[in-house]
Amino acid sequence: VINTVANVITTYYDIVRQQQQLRNVEEQMQLSADRLRLAQYRFDIGVGIKPDVLQAQIDFNNAKASQFNQQALIDQRRQTLNQLMNAAVSATYKVSDTIPVKTDLVLANILSNLITPELQLSRVNIEAARLDVQLAKSARYPTVSLNSAYNFNRTSNNQVINQFSPLFNLNRGFNYGITATIPIFNNFSVRQQIRQAELAVRYQELRYESQSAVLNTNLLNAFRSYESQRQVVETLDSNVTVARENLFIERERYRLGRTTFIELRQAEENISTTITNLINARYNLKVAETELLRLRGELVR
Repeated sequence: VINTVANVITTYYDIVRQQQQLRNVEEQMQLSADRLRLAQYRFDIGVGIKPDVLQAQIDFNNAKASQFNQQALIDQRRQTLNQLMNAAVSATYKVSDTIPVKTDLVLANILSNLITPELQLSRVNIEAARLDVQLAKSARYPTVSLNSAYNFNRTSNNQVINQFSPLFNLNRGFNYGITATIPIFNNFSVRQQIRQAELAVRYQELRYESQSAVLNTNLLNAFRSYESQRQVVETLDSNVTVARENLFIERERYRLGRTTFIELRQAEENISTTITNLINARYNLKVAETELLRLRGELVR
């Protein structure tokens, strides 16, 4: 169940990621259309060249093709989510526009008070094995059992074939007894059973320790991934602002004839790449956060 919930969460936010990427592609289409218009204008007034116009047209067409591909990818991811949720193929719904993430997770809190279902089951197995030890040790001691019975029998006949048989007969009585069992010759057998039960306890304890060690290692690795993605998101957030400012400057310079078509195109590609990297980093941060919660068993309460 926990793994299914984790898959649903990651798939849902993958749809959000792809929709954000779709908006990024549409922004690139608009930038390519504006660049095509500027290149055509400069060519018409005799200060531009035809290859710039053609390249702008190619870039616009490529962005439009990317838009179609991106929309198809979103539809595919929706179908995957419907399958995970056991929803109808035709089910429609709106998803969030953003990917919310927790940026205040602390490693010490993550590694403390682990309550995963696997560890809980291991603890139950340890307690059950300890009860088996107590049960095996009880075979050393004498046992006393009490038993009792009450009999009631009544027979009434209107007539009998045998003249010596009674017409009415009533029997009743209370019986009781005590049985004592003293183990004398089965000591070696009991000792072996106790030893086996104690070994079972130790096995369950070692299994619990192994599961705890593996879980701590997985949590540590997942937290390292979470921390690195959090730093990437913080860095790329500022990069987007810088890239947008650079694009604005290059567009104005190209409009005034102070820069080249290639430099403007490079500025547009930079903003597209930076936004794509930020979208992916936010999604990877959400995946790392979900993995931490899955390992701790906190996705399902």
